[in-house]
Amino acid sequence: MLDPCRGLVWYAAYAQDAGPAGCGAAGGAADGLPRKAHLGDVARDVSRMATEVHGGMGFTDLLGLHFWFKRIAFNRQMLGGPERCREEAAILQGWAA
Repeated sequence: MLDPCRGLVWYAAYAQDAGPAGCGAAGGAADGLPRKAHLGDVARDVSRMATEVHGGMGFTDLLGLHFWFKRIAFNRQMLGGPERCREEAAILQGWAA
Protein backbone atom coordinates (compact mmCIF):
# COMPACT_ATOMS: atom_id res chain seq x y z
CA MET A 1 0.00 0.00 0.00
CA LEU A 2 2.87 2.38 0.72
CA ASP A 3 5.10 1.75 -2.31
CA PRO A 4 2.97 3.70 -4.84
CA CYS A 5 2.73 6.57 -2.36
CA ARG A 6 6.48 7.05 -2.37
CA GLY A 7 6.35 8.08 -6.04
CA LEU A 8 3.50 10.51 -5.34
CA VAL A 9 5.47 12.20 -2.58
CA TRP A 10 8.62 12.40 -4.71
CA TYR A 11 6.66 13.96 -7.57
CA ALA A 12 5.03 16.46 -5.20
CA ALA A 13 8.48 17.50 -3.95
CA TYR A 14 9.70 17.85 -7.54
CA ALA A 15 6.66 19.91 -8.55
CA GLN A 16 7.16 22.17 -5.52
CA ASP A 17 10.80 22.79 -6.48
CA ALA A 18 10.08 23.23 -10.18
CA GLY A 19 7.24 25.71 -9.64
CA PRO A 20 4.44 26.06 -12.21
CA ALA A 21 6.56 24.40 -14.92
CA GLY A 22 6.71 21.18 -12.88
CA CYS A 23 2.97 20.84 -12.44
CA GLY A 24 0.92 18.45 -14.50
CA ALA A 25 -1.47 19.34 -17.30
CA ALA A 26 -4.37 19.92 -14.91
CA GLY A 27 -2.43 22.70 -13.23
CA GLY A 28 -1.27 23.68 -9.74
CA ALA A 29 -3.63 22.93 -6.88
CA ALA A 30 -6.03 20.78 -8.90
CA ASP A 31 -3.14 18.49 -9.82
CA GLY A 32 -2.02 17.92 -6.22
CA LEU A 33 -5.37 17.46 -4.51
CA PRO A 34 -6.11 13.93 -5.82
CA ARG A 35 -2.64 12.88 -4.68
CA LYS A 36 -3.29 14.31 -1.23
CA ALA A 37 -6.62 12.50 -1.10
CA HIS A 38 -5.03 9.16 -2.02
CA LEU A 39 -2.25 9.60 0.53
CA GLY A 40 -4.83 10.45 3.20
CA ASP A 41 -6.76 7.26 2.47
CA VAL A 42 -3.64 5.10 2.52
CA ALA A 43 -2.31 6.70 5.72
CA ARG A 44 -5.57 6.00 7.53
CA ASP A 45 -5.71 2.40 6.29
CA VAL A 46 -2.07 1.65 7.13
CA SER A 47 -2.27 3.16 10.63
CA ARG A 48 -5.49 1.29 11.35
CA MET A 49 -4.07 -1.99 10.02
CA ALA A 50 -0.83 -1.63 12.00
CA THR A 51 -2.77 -0.96 15.18
CA GLU A 52 -5.05 -3.96 14.57
CA VAL A 53 -2.15 -6.28 13.75
CA HIS A 54 -0.42 -5.43 17.00
CA GLY A 55 -3.63 -5.76 19.00
CA GLY A 56 -3.65 -4.19 22.46
CA MET A 57 0.06 -3.55 22.11
CA GLY A 58 -0.70 -1.17 19.23
CA PHE A 59 -2.14 1.48 21.52
CA THR A 60 0.55 1.33 24.19
CA ASP A 61 3.49 3.69 24.48
CA LEU A 62 5.93 0.90 23.71
CA LEU A 63 5.39 0.92 19.94
CA GLY A 64 4.36 4.49 19.27
CA LEU A 65 1.66 3.49 16.78
CA HIS A 66 -0.95 5.37 18.77
CA PHE A 67 0.94 8.61 18.04
CA TRP A 68 0.64 8.13 14.27
CA PHE A 69 -2.97 6.94 14.47
CA LYS A 70 -3.99 10.01 16.45
CA ARG A 71 -1.91 12.37 14.29
CA ILE A 72 -3.52 11.10 11.09
CA ALA A 73 -6.99 11.50 12.62
CA PHE A 74 -6.12 15.04 13.76
CA ASN A 75 -4.77 15.98 10.32
CA ARG A 76 -7.96 14.73 8.67
CA GLN A 77 -10.05 16.90 11.00
CA MET A 78 -7.94 20.06 10.75
CA LEU A 79 -6.59 19.93 7.18
CA GLY A 80 -9.50 18.19 5.50
CA GLY A 81 -9.99 14.58 4.61
CA PRO A 82 -9.78 12.94 1.20
CA GLU A 83 -13.43 13.73 0.48
CA ARG A 84 -12.78 17.45 0.81
CA CYS A 85 -9.67 17.24 -1.39
CA ARG A 86 -11.57 15.42 -4.12
CA GLU A 87 -14.40 17.96 -3.95
CA GLU A 88 -11.97 20.90 -4.23
CA ALA A 89 -10.19 19.25 -7.17
CA ALA A 90 -13.52 18.73 -8.97
CA ILE A 91 -14.44 22.38 -8.45
CA LEU A 92 -11.04 23.62 -9.66
CA GLN A 93 -11.25 21.48 -12.77
CA GLY A 94 -14.82 22.52 -13.53
CA TRP A 95 -16.45 19.15 -12.93
CA ALA A 96 -18.61 20.33 -10.02
CA ALA A 97 -20.14 23.59 -8.90
